[in-house]
Amino acid sequence: MDNNVNACNKQNIEQKHDRELFICAVSWLDLLEQGADLYDYFVDHGCKSVAIYGAGDLGKTLLREFRKHEGITVSFFLDLKGKGQAIDGIPVYSSYDYATLPRVDIVVVTAFTYFSEISDYLLKIRTETPVVSLKKIIEVRSDEVWENEYANQQS
Repeated sequence: MDNNVNACNKQNIEQKHDRELFICAVSWLDLLEQGADLYDYFVDHGCKSVAIYGAGDLGKTLLREFRKHEGITVSFFLDLKGKGQAIDGIPVYSSYDYATLPRVDIVVVTAFTYFSEISDYLLKIRTETPVVSLKKIIEVRSDEVWENEYANQQS
């Protein structure tokens, strides 16, 4: 019985993750179709160095977006599974190494299903470094683009 409950819980978590990933990707694509991207969020918040938590598809896509612009550097990735690897020359470290790594202006978490747990862990190590979900950044940028579009229609 316990195995069935655990399997069901795991399946529910995977389905929630897949649904959130889909919504996040569609929202991001919508931003790009409107000629906006995420770069301005980081500029507006004074970020020059970034760490990306999650070395999967979203993390790699975010890295590509940063590389389209100058002025913001991805210093490293954090990922429990990718330690010792590199993605396009950017090293991947375990989150357990975070305290020993260079300081960054912000950590962007692409693993948003576990954002609360990841954020809590990282903020205990470095309280001064903001930890923000990629999902939240996309939501903020979408709202900003919508507000700008609305203001332009009113003038």
